[in-house]
Amino acid sequence: MKLRYLGFILLWTASLGVSQSVQAGTTESVTNFDQNAVLSRGGKLSVTDQIDYDYGSATPHDISFTLPLTYHDDQGRDFRMSYRLINAQQDGKDINITPIVSIATARITLPLPAHGTKSHYTLKYTLGPVILRGLDADIFKISATGLGWSVPIDHASVRFESPTKPADNVTCYTGAQGSTTGSCTVDQQANIASVISYAPLLPGETLSIFSDFPHASFSTYLEPYEQRRTTPLTLLALAGLSLGGFIALIVGFTMFRRRSQER
Repeated sequence: MKLRYLGFILLWTASLGVSQSVQAGTTESVTNFDQNAVLSRGGKLSVTDQIDYDYGSATPHDISFTLPLTYHDDQGRDFRMSYRLINAQQDGKDINITPIVSIATARITLPLPAHGTKSHYTLKYTLGPVILRGLDADIFKISATGLGWSVPIDHASVRFESPTKPADNVTCYTGAQGSTTGSCTVDQQANIASVISYAPLLPGETLSIFSDFPHASFSTYLEPYEQRRTTPLTLLALAGLSLGGFIALIVGFTMFRRRSQER
């Protein structure tokens, strides 16, 4: 009786393991996200992303994520970098995608796989300037894998090359945007850092890298910007223009009627 019970337990455990294995193999995810980022002396970042996507058992659909373009400092100022897509490929072939760029983000949507449930995407783009001028150092920080992924990222890595050696070693973080902890490691060799995540990123999480450089290491920096606001003076001017246009319209119409009556 004990042997039968033990056999049942072993059989149930084995079937559970098979079930879990099958389920793991059918989970939709970014199986690999590799980034090569090169920072220039002019403060521009040239990026190449290699993204492997597996739909698993899910029905293929468009994939979208965002790149943050706005920084907020502790003084309440906003800094915005520019984004320019250079080239996009799917499985080695050029594709046309149109990122939706706003003040805050660049939203990238990747197309369905041409065949099957797996696709490899290559994105080449630039961001700049990406350096913030600090009081004592030049500051660099970026969400390398982007934001808004609805699926996990099984593995992420970044090769970051800068024109000069950082003042301190590059630091990495994983988790929600703004996280200061992480499941990642950094191998720093002079001006090149290799960053690797050793645990999957959950949906909504990102791999970020941070570094500071000696003061005045770059020629171009992020500048604070202000969105155009409608002030009371602007509203008054607009109202005046509208009223003036309305009066001109009435006067013109009146003169037209008088001339018509004279005829």
